[in-house]
Amino acid sequence: MRRRLRWATRPRRAAHLSVVMLLLAIPGTPSASATAGSSGTVSVRISGPRNNQTFFAKLNGSPLPATLSQSTARFGVPASERRYGPDGGVNCRVTWPSRHVAGTFTVAYGGPPSDACTPGAGTVLLTLTAGWRTDTGLSVGQPVADLQRTYPDATVTGDHWALVRYFYGAGFYVTELAAVTRNGAIIALTVAGVPDE
Repeated sequence: MRRRLRWATRPRRAAHLSVVMLLLAIPGTPSASATAGSSGTVSVRISGPRNNQTFFAKLNGSPLPATLSQSTARFGVPASERRYGPDGGVNCRVTWPSRHVAGTFTVAYGGPPSDACTPGAGTVLLTLTAGWRTDTGLSVGQPVADLQRTYPDATVTGDHWALVRYFYGAGFYVTELAAVTRNGAIIALTVAGVPDE
């Protein structure tokens, strides 16, 4: 099935892309030197013709959690939740430090606009830090030179490298898998979530 935003109508697609780009630019991503904890593997596969692509994102071989409740079931009770954005809370930033995971969620289209920290809020982005790696073997903590060897087609904007991009349609691309770098090393991997329509 082709993946699309459940909470956004077609004209709002650009807004979703803006949210993802904004989230990738947020400073303060946890350092790769964080306390050792659980490790994991993230994989993203793009398939189909250019004008009708689908993507499949997995963490440790299981589908990417599509909602905050699924993420809580996977990672446990969050250590923190922070609402932000228009109307005081259309976005929610959640952290699981012991799992080296942070997530950004947004309210479902037509849902209450003031609280994205609800179980049904959709996954926009998961940020993975110490112990996480791609299924191609690129790990948080490795140098940018390794990234360039592993993903020779990666593109960079500032300190953010687009490793795998998904053609969303109408000329829009979504970076499904990215690496965030600092001082020449990878400090985080990010994977975008776009629930089924």
